[in-house]
Amino acid sequence: MVENIQIVSESGAEPITTSEAKSYLQIDFSDDDTLIDQLIKEARQFIEEYCRISLTVKSVRMDISGLVENDLHYYPITKSTIAMTDSSAGVITPTILGGGTSGKYYISFTGSDTETYSIAYNTTAYTGRDLKTACMLLIKSMYNNGTIEPEDVEGDTYKDAVRLLNPYRLL
Repeated sequence: MVENIQIVSESGAEPITTSEAKSYLQIDFSDDDTLIDQLIKEARQFIEEYCRISLTVKSVRMDISGLVENDLHYYPITKSTIAMTDSSAGVITPTILGGGTSGKYYISFTGSDTETYSIAYNTTAYTGRDLKTACMLLIKSMYNNGTIEPEDVEGDTYKDAVRLLNPYRLL
């Protein structure tokens, strides 16, 4: 079972700049810049959780227990960044499957049902025009509905964003 997924560090620019968002929203004043920056962050985080991808560079740590055959929570990653230890700090070498252009890696090894394992890895930033468009749609939907929670908005704009995200979604 996967537990305790933590983003240890995060770096890099947001996928959308404040000026890009303001242009898309047709806003030419600066009163809402702080709000727009927050909406950009919320939209990015929603996309990352919904699709299980990383739009910024991250260092991720997650704990797992029992027999392991699982995909890593955020991608894309590089195979060389995966480090795994058991609860007694013993280094484990899992079988790593997948990758290619998708960067979706899966780990597999025979572990103990009573053992807890820790996996640490680094992501790279996933880019794509559809992802940027979906981010803009979410920002617009949140701005127009007066919320900073993407899940709280409804309507065609939100549905269009989710439709764009579905092909990127790792289930």
